[in-house]
Amino acid sequence: MTSVRRKGGAALDEADAAAVIAIPFAFVPSLSRSDVEALRAAFAARTMAPSTRRALRGDGKLFVTWCSQAKRQAMPASRETVVAFLAAAAADGRSAATLRRYRSSLAWWHAAGGFANPCGGSAVAVPVPEPDVTDTAMAALRDFMDLAQRGYAPATLRATEADVRRFAGWCVQQGLPWLPAEPATVGRYIREIGPSRKPATVARYLASIALIHRAAGHSEPCRHWRVTLERRGHARDGGSEQRQAAALTDAVLAPILDRLDPDQPDRRKPLKPIDLRDRALLLVGRDTLARADELVALRWADLRPVDPALIPRPLSFDLHCP
Repeated sequence: MTSVRRKGGAALDEADAAAVIAIPFAFVPSLSRSDVEALRAAFAARTMAPSTRRALRGDGKLFVTWCSQAKRQAMPASRETVVAFLAAAAADGRSAATLRRYRSSLAWWHAAGGFANPCGGSAVAVPVPEPDVTDTAMAALRDFMDLAQRGYAPATLRATEADVRRFAGWCVQQGLPWLPAEPATVGRYIREIGPSRKPATVARYLASIALIHRAAGHSEPCRHWRVTLERRGHARDGGSEQRQAAALTDAVLAPILDRLDPDQPDRRKPLKPIDLRDRALLLVGRDTLARADELVALRWADLRPVDPALIPRPLSFDLHCP
């Protein structure tokens, strides 16, 4: 009999383990209490590697979350639901190996619950198509990337290419052209990916789509009023309009720097190297007014010694009248 150990070290038998192990399908509305207990018992009773157990739990949680957002039944799932889930995962950049692991995990969970396997047959086994990287549209993207190396940060270029590939993959799934894309296509894209994306992420996707259209010499579909309304509706529906972060003023920063000051006389234990690094980053950010991406891009080679005598002193004014 397989046993599971509590944090304190005491062993549990299978019946006790089934009651304490969390599974991703525990709160699926279509499952009865006995179905959930059967899944728990199967998950607790099987002898498997820790990595396999983590993959089963993680893949199941991802599938349940997606089904909740897509308003589909997660257990027992239909073949159409699994196909749509794998298509969405492929459009989100998941590799073929990851898609195969998703199928295996879903097949295991259904078998553990005594349900029919929704992953069998060629309808699910066929890999989800991806955009051809050799076509004219992707060639335009690569030409633009070559020219933009000096004008954009590397992180911006990587994000743009990833966003465009994701959009192109989704369009291929739907049988729609992606370059040029119609405003209705972009609006539908926002509606389908919106439940799992924040407004800032959707805005970045739209910026990337607009950028590749400009690079290829096409009009921007993201300027159309339909796309604008879809973007605003997504932000309002999610209740997460982007807000400006509070400023890190001197009043807020001073106590943080005091706690990270290695020269504090009443310090009980020395600071760790990571604390000194954080203090240095805060001080450099305060003095240079650098953005976060600029701050983390600094290297030791960027620093130069400066003669203190050359540092300008602050101006002072004598307000006393003679």
